Amino acid sequence: MLKIPYELMTPADVGKRWPQINYDDAEQLFFEPGAGIVKARESMIAVAESFERKGGTIRVGHAVPGAGAGGRLADVEVDGAPLPAGQFVFAAGPWLPRMLPKLMGDRISVPRREMFYVGSPVSDRRYRPEHCPNLSEPECYTAADLDYGVKVAPRMADMPMDPDSGDRVASAFLADQVQRYVEKRLPGLKGQPIVATRVCQLEMSDNNHFIIDSHPEFANVLVAGGGSGHAFKMGPALGEYLADRALGIAGDAEMAKLFALASHGPVKAI
Repeated sequence: MLKIPYELMTPADVGKRWPQINYDDAEQLFFEPGAGIVKARESMIAVAESFERKGGTIRVGHAVPGAGAGGRLADVEVDGAPLPAGQFVFAAGPWLPRMLPKLMGDRISVPRREMFYVGSPVSDRRYRPEHCPNLSEPECYTAADLDYGVKVAPRMADMPMDPDSGDRVASAFLADQVQRYVEKRLPGLKGQPIVATRVCQLEMSDNNHFIIDSHPEFANVLVAGGGSGHAFKMGPALGEYLADRALGIAGDAEMAKLFALASHGPVKAI
Protein backbone atom coordinates (compact mmCIF):
# COMPACT_ATOMS: atom_id res chain seq x y z
CA MET A 1 0.00 0.00 0.00
CA LEU A 2 2.84 2.40 0.82
CA LYS A 3 4.86 1.20 -2.20
CA ILE A 4 8.12 1.03 -0.24
CA PRO A 5 10.70 -0.99 -2.23
CA TYR A 6 11.84 -4.26 -0.69
CA GLU A 7 13.44 -7.57 -1.60
CA LEU A 8 12.93 -11.06 -0.23
CA MET A 9 16.28 -12.83 -0.07
CA THR A 10 17.69 -16.25 0.76
CA PRO A 11 20.81 -16.71 2.92
CA ALA A 12 22.71 -17.48 -0.30
CA ASP A 13 21.56 -14.18 -1.80
CA VAL A 14 22.79 -12.33 1.28
CA GLY A 15 26.13 -14.15 1.28
CA LYS A 16 26.68 -13.34 -2.40
CA ARG A 17 25.87 -9.64 -2.06
CA TRP A 18 27.45 -9.11 1.37
CA PRO A 19 30.04 -11.84 2.08
CA GLN A 20 30.79 -10.25 5.47
CA ILE A 21 27.28 -11.13 6.75
CA ASN A 22 26.29 -14.66 7.78
CA TYR A 23 22.62 -15.69 7.85
CA ASP A 24 23.10 -19.40 7.17
CA ASP A 25 20.61 -20.25 9.95
CA ALA A 26 17.76 -18.22 8.40
CA GLU A 27 15.12 -19.34 5.91
CA GLN A 28 14.31 -16.02 4.28
CA LEU A 29 15.35 -12.40 4.79
CA PHE A 30 13.70 -9.06 4.10
CA PHE A 31 15.84 -6.26 2.65
CA GLU A 32 14.69 -2.65 2.44
CA PRO A 33 17.08 -0.83 0.05
CA GLY A 34 15.83 2.62 1.04
CA ALA A 35 16.65 2.20 4.74
CA GLY A 36 19.63 3.98 6.26
CA ILE A 37 21.10 5.76 9.28
CA VAL A 38 20.14 9.11 10.77
CA LYS A 39 22.77 11.06 12.70
CA ALA A 40 20.91 12.53 15.66
CA ARG A 41 23.70 14.57 17.24
CA GLU A 42 24.80 16.26 14.02
CA SER A 43 21.19 16.88 13.03
CA MET A 44 20.37 18.59 16.33
CA ILE A 45 23.45 20.81 16.01
CA ALA A 46 22.35 21.79 12.49
CA VAL A 47 18.81 22.57 13.69
CA ALA A 48 20.11 24.66 16.60
CA GLU A 49 22.46 26.64 14.33
CA SER A 50 19.65 27.26 11.83
CA PHE A 51 17.35 28.42 14.62
CA GLU A 52 19.94 30.93 15.81
CA ARG A 53 20.60 32.21 12.28
CA LYS A 54 16.88 32.97 12.01
CA GLY A 55 16.96 35.03 15.20
CA GLY A 56 16.12 32.40 17.80
CA THR A 57 17.81 32.24 21.19
CA ILE A 58 18.82 28.97 22.83
CA ARG A 59 18.98 28.84 26.60
CA VAL A 60 20.24 25.81 28.49
CA GLY A 61 18.93 25.43 32.02
CA HIS A 62 16.64 23.60 34.40
CA ALA A 63 13.09 24.45 33.35
CA VAL A 64 9.86 23.87 35.29
CA PRO A 65 6.32 25.15 34.73
CA GLY A 66 5.80 28.55 36.31
CA ALA A 67 2.74 30.57 37.24
CA GLY A 68 -0.65 30.09 35.60
CA ALA A 69 -3.98 31.86 35.80
CA GLY A 70 -7.19 32.07 33.82
CA GLY A 71 -6.53 28.84 31.97
CA ARG A 72 -3.16 29.99 30.62
CA LEU A 73 0.45 29.49 31.67
CA ALA A 74 2.24 32.79 32.18
CA ASP A 75 5.84 31.56 32.24
CA VAL A 76 8.31 28.80 32.87
CA GLU A 77 11.08 29.07 35.41
CA VAL A 78 14.54 28.50 33.98
CA ASP A 79 17.11 28.08 36.74
CA GLY A 80 14.64 29.81 39.04
CA ALA A 81 14.05 32.88 36.84
CA PRO A 82 10.69 33.40 35.08
CA LEU A 83 10.66 33.23 31.29
CA PRO A 84 7.30 34.47 29.92
CA ALA A 85 5.87 33.50 26.54
CA GLY A 86 2.56 33.36 24.72
CA GLN A 87 2.83 29.68 23.77
CA PHE A 88 4.71 26.79 25.36
CA VAL A 89 5.64 23.31 24.15
CA PHE A 90 6.78 20.77 26.74
CA ALA A 91 8.75 18.06 24.93
CA ALA A 92 11.07 16.85 27.68
CA GLY A 93 11.39 13.20 26.70
CA PRO A 94 11.99 10.91 29.68
CA TRP A 95 11.83 13.93 31.99
CA LEU A 96 8.24 14.72 31.00
CA PRO A 97 6.64 12.63 33.80
CA ARG A 98 8.84 14.47 36.30
CA MET A 99 8.10 17.89 34.82
CA LEU A 100 4.33 17.32 34.66
CA PRO A 101 3.73 14.61 37.28
CA LYS A 102 -0.02 15.10 37.67
CA LEU A 103 -0.69 14.85 33.94
CA MET A 104 2.09 12.57 32.65
CA GLY A 105 3.30 10.68 35.71
CA ASP A 106 1.55 7.42 34.80
CA ARG A 107 1.41 7.86 31.01
CA ILE A 108 5.10 7.33 30.20
CA SER A 109 7.51 4.62 31.34
CA VAL A 110 11.27 5.12 31.15
CA PRO A 111 13.17 1.88 30.40
CA ARG A 112 16.95 1.54 30.12
CA ARG A 113 18.73 0.77 26.84
CA GLU A 114 22.40 0.01 26.13
CA MET A 115 24.37 0.47 22.90
CA PHE A 116 27.78 -0.96 22.04
CA TYR A 117 30.16 0.05 19.24
CA VAL A 118 32.46 -2.66 17.89
CA GLY A 119 35.50 -1.30 16.11
CA SER A 120 36.06 -2.60 12.60
CA PRO A 121 39.62 -3.26 11.37
CA VAL A 122 41.37 -0.10 10.16
CA SER A 123 41.88 -1.30 6.60
CA ASP A 124 38.54 -3.15 6.29
CA ARG A 125 35.78 -0.99 4.81
CA ARG A 126 33.25 -3.80 4.41
CA TYR A 127 31.31 -2.57 7.43
CA ARG A 128 30.88 1.02 6.25
CA PRO A 129 27.30 2.06 5.35
CA GLU A 130 28.01 2.05 1.61
CA HIS A 131 29.04 -1.61 1.83
CA CYS A 132 26.97 -3.04 4.71
CA PRO A 133 23.25 -2.81 5.51
CA ASN A 134 21.86 -2.50 9.01
CA LEU A 135 20.61 -5.72 10.57
CA SER A 136 17.48 -6.20 12.68
CA GLU A 137 16.13 -9.29 14.37
CA PRO A 138 14.50 -10.18 17.71
CA GLU A 139 17.74 -10.54 19.67
CA CYS A 140 19.65 -7.54 18.35
CA TYR A 141 19.91 -4.77 15.80
CA THR A 142 22.91 -3.04 14.29
CA ALA A 143 23.94 0.04 12.37
CA ALA A 144 26.93 0.04 10.02
CA ASP A 145 30.25 1.68 10.98
CA LEU A 146 29.48 5.32 10.28
CA ASP A 147 31.87 6.99 12.71
CA TYR A 148 33.65 4.85 15.27
CA GLY A 149 32.38 1.31 15.11
CA VAL A 150 29.48 -0.92 14.20
CA LYS A 151 26.62 -0.04 16.53
CA VAL A 152 25.16 -3.16 18.15
CA ALA A 153 22.06 -2.84 20.34
CA PRO A 154 21.15 -6.05 22.16
CA ARG A 155 17.51 -6.51 23.03
CA MET A 156 16.93 -6.45 26.76
CA ALA A 157 13.98 -6.76 29.09
CA ASP A 158 12.52 -3.44 30.19
CA MET A 159 13.93 -2.17 33.44
CA PRO A 160 13.23 1.32 34.81
CA MET A 161 15.92 3.97 34.69
CA ASP A 162 16.08 7.33 36.42
CA PRO A 163 17.16 9.80 33.70
CA ASP A 164 19.00 11.94 36.28
CA SER A 165 20.70 9.45 38.59
CA GLY A 166 20.66 6.19 36.61
CA ASP A 167 23.93 4.28 36.22
CA ARG A 168 25.28 4.86 32.70
CA VAL A 169 27.94 2.15 32.76
CA ALA A 170 27.24 -0.58 30.20
CA SER A 171 26.56 -4.09 31.52
CA ALA A 172 29.23 -6.76 31.17
CA PHE A 173 26.71 -9.52 30.41
CA LEU A 174 25.31 -7.49 27.50
CA ALA A 175 28.83 -6.88 26.21
CA ASP A 176 29.29 -10.66 26.12
CA GLN A 177 25.98 -10.99 24.27
CA VAL A 178 27.16 -8.42 21.72
CA GLN A 179 30.41 -10.29 21.11
CA ARG A 180 28.53 -13.55 20.57
CA TYR A 181 26.12 -11.88 18.16
CA VAL A 182 28.97 -10.32 16.17
CA GLU A 183 30.74 -13.65 15.95
CA LYS A 184 27.57 -15.22 14.54
CA ARG A 185 26.38 -12.51 12.13
CA LEU A 186 29.52 -10.50 11.29
CA PRO A 187 32.30 -13.07 11.77
CA GLY A 188 34.96 -10.76 10.38
CA LEU A 189 34.54 -8.66 13.53
CA LYS A 190 35.23 -11.57 15.88
CA GLY A 191 37.73 -10.46 18.51
CA GLN A 192 37.43 -6.77 17.63
CA PRO A 193 37.22 -4.47 20.65
CA ILE A 194 34.16 -2.63 21.91
CA VAL A 195 35.42 0.93 21.40
CA ALA A 196 32.48 2.86 22.88
CA THR A 197 29.22 2.35 24.76
CA ARG A 198 26.12 4.42 25.43
CA VAL A 199 23.49 3.94 28.11
CA CYS A 200 20.30 5.86 27.49
CA GLN A 201 16.59 5.63 28.20
CA LEU A 202 13.41 5.52 26.18
CA GLU A 203 10.09 7.18 26.98
CA MET A 204 7.31 4.73 26.19
CA SER A 205 3.59 5.40 25.97
CA ASP A 206 1.07 2.65 26.65
CA ASN A 207 0.56 1.88 22.95
CA ASN A 208 3.86 3.19 21.43
CA HIS A 209 2.05 6.09 19.73
CA PHE A 210 3.10 9.67 20.38
CA ILE A 211 1.31 11.85 22.90
CA ILE A 212 0.70 15.30 21.41
CA ASP A 213 -2.12 17.33 22.86
CA SER A 214 -3.10 20.55 24.57
CA HIS A 215 -2.69 20.68 28.34
CA PRO A 216 -6.18 20.28 29.86
CA GLU A 217 -5.60 23.17 32.28
CA PHE A 218 -3.62 25.60 30.09
CA ALA A 219 -4.84 26.50 26.61
CA ASN A 220 -1.43 27.85 25.56
CA VAL A 221 0.52 24.68 26.46
CA LEU A 222 1.20 21.74 24.15
CA VAL A 223 2.54 18.48 25.56
CA ALA A 224 4.62 16.24 23.27
CA GLY A 225 6.03 12.92 24.46
CA GLY A 226 5.92 9.17 24.21
CA GLY A 227 8.58 9.03 21.51
CA SER A 228 9.05 5.29 22.17
CA GLY A 229 12.48 5.29 20.53
CA HIS A 230 11.28 6.62 17.16
CA ALA A 231 10.49 10.32 17.56
CA PHE A 232 13.76 11.61 16.06
CA LYS A 233 13.28 9.64 12.84
CA MET A 234 9.98 11.46 12.35
CA GLY A 235 11.34 14.80 13.57
CA PRO A 236 10.62 16.95 10.48
CA ALA A 237 7.00 15.78 10.26
CA LEU A 238 6.52 16.08 14.02
CA GLY A 239 8.06 19.56 13.99
CA GLU A 240 5.65 20.75 11.31
CA TYR A 241 2.71 19.17 13.12
CA LEU A 242 3.66 20.76 16.45
CA ALA A 243 4.22 24.15 14.83
CA ASP A 244 0.76 24.00 13.27
CA ARG A 245 -0.83 23.00 16.56
CA ALA A 246 0.96 25.83 18.36
CA LEU A 247 -0.43 28.25 15.77
CA GLY A 248 -3.96 26.92 16.25
CA ILE A 249 -4.06 24.84 13.07
CA ALA A 250 -5.83 21.60 13.98
CA GLY A 251 -4.59 19.54 11.03
CA ASP A 252 -5.67 15.98 10.36
CA ALA A 253 -8.49 14.94 12.71
CA GLU A 254 -7.50 11.26 12.76
CA MET A 255 -3.92 12.10 13.65
CA ALA A 256 -5.08 14.41 16.45
CA LYS A 257 -7.27 11.62 17.80
CA LEU A 258 -4.42 9.09 17.65
CA PHE A 259 -2.06 11.40 19.58
CA ALA A 260 -4.65 12.75 22.05
CA LEU A 261 -4.24 12.30 25.79
CA ALA A 262 -7.65 10.62 25.83
CA SER A 263 -6.28 7.89 23.53
CA HIS A 264 -3.63 6.93 26.07
CA GLY A 265 -3.98 5.15 29.36
CA PRO A 266 -1.57 4.42 32.21
CA VAL A 267 1.57 2.49 31.28
CA LYS A 268 2.30 -0.87 32.85
CA ALA A 269 4.85 -0.83 35.63
CA ILE A 270 8.29 -2.14 34.68
